[in-house]
Amino acid sequence: MAAANRRALPSVKERRAAMAFEIMVSPPEALMALAKAEAPRWAEGVRRSGAKME
Repeated sequence: MAAANRRALPSVKERRAAMAFEIMVSPPEALMALAKAEAPRWAEGVRRSGAKME
């Protein structure tokens, strides 16, 4: 995270801070675990909304 903040332009840093956006650095396995954990929740929301792919 610190390296990304050092490389970012000041205007980008300010926009991220205003949105309370934080860059998180983690291994690919952590991202896959998060996606697997979140998929059922999002699938249920999509199912309940009636959204269809075109």
